[in-house]
Amino acid sequence: MPEKNIVEPLFEGLDLFCPNYNQNIFMTIPTAFRMLGINVKDRKTLIENKNCKSLFEDNDCLDAENVINVIVDSMGTQQFPLASKLPRIYEKLNGIVLSSIFPTITSAAIPSIHFGLPPERHGVLGHKILFPQLGTVVDTLKMASINAPSYDLLYKSGIDVKLLLLERGIYKVLEEENVIHAELLPWEIAGTGLSHLLETEKVSLGYSDIIDGFSQAKRILEKYRGSKTLINIYVGLLDSVSHVYGPYSEEYKYAIDHLEKTFLNFIRRLDDSIAGKSVVTMFSDHGQDELEMEKKITLGEEEIKEVSMFLRFPPGRSGRVLHFYVGEDCLQDLVDWLTRKVGTNGLVLTFNEIKSRLLPETRDADTIRSRIGDVILIMKRGAEMKTEKEEEEKVEIIEKTFLGSHGSLTFNEITVPYFASNINKVKELIN
Repeated sequence: MPEKNIVEPLFEGLDLFCPNYNQNIFMTIPTAFRMLGINVKDRKTLIENKNCKSLFEDNDCLDAENVINVIVDSMGTQQFPLASKLPRIYEKLNGIVLSSIFPTITSAAIPSIHFGLPPERHGVLGHKILFPQLGTVVDTLKMASINAPSYDLLYKSGIDVKLLLLERGIYKVLEEENVIHAELLPWEIAGTGLSHLLETEKVSLGYSDIIDGFSQAKRILEKYRGSKTLINIYVGLLDSVSHVYGPYSEEYKYAIDHLEKTFLNFIRRLDDSIAGKSVVTMFSDHGQDELEMEKKITLGEEEIKEVSMFLRFPPGRSGRVLHFYVGEDCLQDLVDWLTRKVGTNGLVLTFNEIKSRLLPETRDADTIRSRIGDVILIMKRGAEMKTEKEEEEKVEIIEKTFLGSHGSLTFNEITVPYFASNINKVKELIN
């Protein structure tokens, strides 16, 4: 893949990288708005980036009537080449590499994509993080407290979860501009959980599988022919497979091949008169890293009691990143304890170190610290830390595996492919 220098090392000699805020996934939706001729104030786009400008000009991406964004969960730059035809299409269309955000977790990355902002601006800074105003660590994917993890429990309890946002989204502009807007997601998550924060419940449509998802997109374009349309298709298949079987497994290759065939079939089937006025983009929220058994750190009951003495709330988790909410005068004790425990497998940073290196657009430091944590543990390549309770599983007919994860800052977690093109140009390449 090109642009190997898209991200800079977090520290010299360390195989972890900082997000690049000049070429980032949070610019993708504002860029789609610009393709439709809509400018959103206070949002950066890729169009102003000199590395991206030729891509949009050469591929006839501006002045579009329709934009279809295919958002593929867990497709890092080192996983993308496992596809058969997509990499060649990417090359022919002058595809670029984008940086993800920190942490590289869906709960933070998807709001960043939809809001056009990094996590420290919108306020969703991880998967399971503390919201002090609710007095609990919240699973932001489920919109529920970790103490009562039923889906949408906060929302169903009458809590306006949008009040957790530090800045609001941009989709209201689409209503004002009379743009048809559709969010296509697997039916089990459409209009639930994170959707309540994204302000997309009313336009969320569930699909049974990605064949159904792309077919629904085709039907929307045909029904609203002549109207401006923005369609976001979220594909979670690769993430699920990557977690269970590994990010470079045969199963992952089967999954990305299935996505590729379904996507290309959608392109071929779309009427030329619609395709000529439509732009399609494909990108991911983050990649995944392989887990290595010898680098797994499991905390037993006594160790959990020991570390809990330093904490005000239970730790949060964003995959391979852990968030610690530290009691008064306990910060150094916790840093020392974690440093001894993880050894060379992890990096222990205080909030001030995280803010300066990984959250550069922080405006309200106290609020961001209260959510992301006073101390953050970033696991290095292949490593993770879990508790014995988290490792407990039901007795199964076959042992359940968990071979891939993300949240940290390895190159494949932090870099993702992106391409954009008028759909008829893509047709020319595949026919």
